[in-house]
Amino acid sequence: MDMTLNQAAVAEIWRPVVLTFESACSFDNPFLDVEIWAEFTGPSGT
Repeated sequence: MDMTLNQAAVAEIWRPVVLTFESACSFDNPFLDVEIWAEFTGPSGT
């Protein structure tokens, strides 16, 4: 299953940020059965 979500979030540099992800699927062990990949881009595009 490949799902892409483009969502703008604002975070300060060197500050913790909490990201919440939800799935429409159930998993026996989500800690082992799920992978999440993210790409973070700064205001300069890098």
